Amino acid sequence: MSEPPSERPESEPTPDSEQTAPQPPPGQPPYPPGQPPYPPGQPPYPPGQPPYPPPPYGYGQPYAFVPYQPKPRHPQAITVMVLGCIALVGGLFTGGLATVVGPFAWVIGGRAKREIAAEPGRYSDEELVTIGYVLGIVATVLLALGVIGIVTLIVVVAAA
Repeated sequence: MSEPPSERPESEPTPDSEQTAPQPPPGQPPYPPGQPPYPPGQPPYPPGQPPYPPPPYGYGQPYAFVPYQPKPRHPQAITVMVLGCIALVGGLFTGGLATVVGPFAWVIGGRAKREIAAEPGRYSDEELVTIGYVLGIVATVLLALGVIGIVTLIVVVAAA
């Protein structure tokens, strides 16, 4: 707590009566005797010594910072991936019923792959389209095998 000005000892100057040199921050050694700290605005090199020269031509200011902007995902990438997964995984759990969406994943995936190949570097996540496309092909093949099996079963039963 600070004391009121009337109770200060006379040996201690008041802030209004005398301007003192700035004191170092707490925890640092005091300034050496005879060397005052640099006043604000004064360069930290001795008078008469020129400042550092400017950088040579070509080494000026760096380019402005441009944040990284990722490429957009193809609009059909997630659709193809989901259709392929539903066709294959869902087909295994529903007895082949969900493999009906396999041809849709194959067709939409093929169209998306052509669009990505037509404009390289525009879209990201080509892998999602490829995975959904392949899953659609596999599900379509399983669907075709299932249809052939059912037709064969019907023919065998009808012939007997």
